[in-house]
Amino acid sequence: MFSYSSIAAAIVGVVALTIDLVGAAMSHGTPNVQLGTVFTIADLVGVLCGAIAHKSTAGKVGLHLSWVPLTVVVIVLVALNSELSVKILRSVGHVLFLIADGLVKVITELAG
Repeated sequence: MFSYSSIAAAIVGVVALTIDLVGAAMSHGTPNVQLGTVFTIADLVGVLCGAIAHKSTAGKVGLHLSWVPLTVVVIVLVALNSELSVKILRSVGHVLFLIADGLVKVITELAG
C-alpha cells in the first residue's frame, strides 16, 4: 500500500513542479512559484511512504522519485536562474515551517 502511495505522491509532486517551471518559462523569467505547497507536501508524502516501503521496488522508486527531481531542478536553476531557485527553496522552507508549526500546536493542545 505505501509503495504505490509513494509513487502516486511523487508523480503529483513532479507534475506540480513541472507546471511551476513551465509557468516561469512562459512568464519570460519572472519567478513565480504557485504550486510550492503542492509539490512540497506531495514530495514529503512520497519520501515518507517510500521510506516505510523501502524493501519493495515500488517503494524505492517512489522514494527517489520524490526527492531527486526537486534536487536536480534546484541545482540546475542555481546555475541558470538563481532568483527562481531561491523562490522555490523559500516556498519549500515556508511549507516545512508551517508543517512544523502545526505539529507543535497539535502537540501543545494534546499535552495541555
